[in-house]
Amino acid sequence: MKDPKKCPKCRASFVGEKIPADIADQYSGTHFMRCIGIDGGRLGVYDGIVAWMCPECHHEFPRNKHKWGMKMFEKYQALKGGK
Repeated sequence: MKDPKKCPKCRASFVGEKIPADIADQYSGTHFMRCIGIDGGRLGVYDGIVAWMCPECHHEFPRNKHKWGMKMFEKYQALKGGK
């Protein structure tokens, strides 16, 4: 799944500033990404991104819609008390 371009709740753009040419070869895109990746390892859920969070409205949503992605997101939500 590609990185999200907009928040599914408030529709804020996640496309950030253009990546400077002198470091562009170290990135896979042309612009920085504004959404915040939530690492499930902090809660012992999964060692990697389990959810994205919008920097504008703080809405959290699953990293992907695959069965395992949804399961990891649900486990993360349960451990943090849901929202």
